[in-house]
Amino acid sequence: MHRLRKSARSRVSAACCRGHCQRLVRINDKTVVAVLHDINQAAAIADTMVFMKDGALAASGPPGQVVNAATIRDVFGVTARVVEDPVDGTPFCLARP
Repeated sequence: MHRLRKSARSRVSAACCRGHCQRLVRINDKTVVAVLHDINQAAAIADTMVFMKDGALAASGPPGQVVNAATIRDVFGVTARVVEDPVDGTPFCLARP
């Protein structure tokens, strides 16, 4: 049996989740709210992302606008590089030591 790497499994799972959520929105005319702690998975699924810091709104907007090195540094105190996912064009965050 072929096994996918963890990051690949996460992306497949995100794609399935996004498709399911989009169907719910389209069929039922509802909004879906999800709380995810994986920035890359959230960016692959969400139309809008919200970043919180110390109980306050730190950033919100489309993933392409808010998932960037400055937001990651300001919210999490981590140096990161953000690249475009070559498959779906969503931002992909790479933490740096």
